[in-house]
Amino acid sequence: MMQDNRIQNDDPKSVTEWPRYFLYAVGVLFGALYLLYALIAIATTPKQFPFLGTHVGFFISDKTAAIILFFALFLIYAVFFMFIVSLGQIKQKFKFVILMTVLFVAFLIIAPPFLSADLYGYIFRAEIVTVHHVNPYHSAPADLGYGNIMPSSHMQMTYGPLYTVISMVLQRLSGPLLFVNMLVFRLFNVFLFAGCALLIYRIVKFTAPRFTYAATALFLWNPFILIEVVNNGHNDIMMLACILASVYAVIRKKFVLAGIFLGLGMLIKFMTVLLFPILFILILKQKSTVRSKIMKIIIIVVFVSFIAAVLYIPFDTFVSNVTNLNRAYFESNKLTFPKAFVSTAAYYFSEVFNREQLNQNGLQILYLITFFIGYVILLLLPRVSRGDNFIKRYFWVLLLALCFIGNVYNIWYTIWMFPLVLLVADARYRLLVLFFTLSGFTFYVDNNLFANTLLIMLLLLYYSYLKGAEYFRRKFNEWPRI
Repeated sequence: MMQDNRIQNDDPKSVTEWPRYFLYAVGVLFGALYLLYALIAIATTPKQFPFLGTHVGFFISDKTAAIILFFALFLIYAVFFMFIVSLGQIKQKFKFVILMTVLFVAFLIIAPPFLSADLYGYIFRAEIVTVHHVNPYHSAPADLGYGNIMPSSHMQMTYGPLYTVISMVLQRLSGPLLFVNMLVFRLFNVFLFAGCALLIYRIVKFTAPRFTYAATALFLWNPFILIEVVNNGHNDIMMLACILASVYAVIRKKFVLAGIFLGLGMLIKFMTVLLFPILFILILKQKSTVRSKIMKIIIIVVFVSFIAAVLYIPFDTFVSNVTNLNRAYFESNKLTFPKAFVSTAAYYFSEVFNREQLNQNGLQILYLITFFIGYVILLLLPRVSRGDNFIKRYFWVLLLALCFIGNVYNIWYTIWMFPLVLLVADARYRLLVLFFTLSGFTFYVDNNLFANTLLIMLLLLYYSYLKGAEYFRRKFNEWPRI
């Protein structure tokens, strides 16, 4: 009888009320913080000099407010992450998630770019073509008087031709007013952001159905992605959209379409070319005739080459594009943790043995060799064709590339890859979302090297913890029972 009374007092409605109210509280807190972010951005961006060649906003003001704001955003997201992961499905409350995402986006759009001046660079580089009718792969913005109002004005275009064409269209549609330019570029990013969320929903529905709504919410409410994509307007969301579309095509067994999406990503930023071998391995391991497999690979190569030719020919740029990218890579002096380790070791080696210090180009070549060895190992690992293992391989290849061959490694490049950890069924990967978010905010309050070092160290510590826990669990199970 006592047991019956306990069950009757366990009203299902009362049991499920607290998650709903908790979600509402997190949404309101996030909304307040994004509004505060917008107000700080408006207050600290100088009115008399609206464009800067470096980061804008709090870099020329007191960092205290920004540090507190970032810490609060990360802390709330960490709590939200634990809540979502423990709860699993939030289907009944997902409309609220979407509604608050729209509010977050509205706050971030009205604020000037607070942390990066790259959005100005995108607009002005497009103007080089649409207004000045100059080839951006042959001429630098500084040659046309943009030297003091945009970042990296001395460099010719390093992005692929697809991005160049997209930016030209956006600039042409938005007209001569800078405010309208910024709004149109950001709204295009918001459109891609929504598309990425839909792709994540569709993919996780296949790989980890019980985590579908949770994974989508963790993407939509991630403060680092929202700030980078909407407020700073970085074009890396285009890369992510192509990669996610490729993943979705693979799980639908549309391998040719997956290759085309990777090709489009390559024509925005070249890094997705590294994912083609993984896709080709997947094709070769499918249960079909050898002729069918070879034909799929040939169609992908021919079709992507055709698209590249169509986009490159008007600019006559392929050689110039690769040359610009190569120059940017060898001129880079921003170091990730692995690069810093190698550079430091080389420095002390030269001091101890009284040898001439290795030059920067020599070290860059050493990084490329290190990447190549790691890349081959990743490709040769087994089980790439089982379940969602190809998604994990995508993630690790991109991480390895960003550690060793990112021409100028900025933390927002992680947008290409860290949403991938939400797609896999392996729950151990999901915690990595917090690592990337923390290191992203650290980048803006300290420096590039420390943020990247923090990210790599967190990944290494977490991997060591998982391996250690697995070892002790196995040893414990082997102990005799008393």
